[in-house]
Amino acid sequence: IGDRSTGKSAIALDAIINQKGGDLVCIYVAIGQKAGKVAQTLGMLEQFGAMEHTIIV
Repeated sequence: IGDRSTGKSAIALDAIINQKGGDLVCIYVAIGQKAGKVAQTLGMLEQFGAMEHTIIV
């Protein structure tokens, strides 16, 4: 939902990364994204240690 190139994914990733240490699970849904972009997102989440509490669909 929302216009293209408005930073929705960046805000979502920042929110996921900042939940580190909390008692919750984050789910990032990458429907319609290219495989390269999903791989880049995965790498960023791994770099910040956020994959411990994140599921990518």
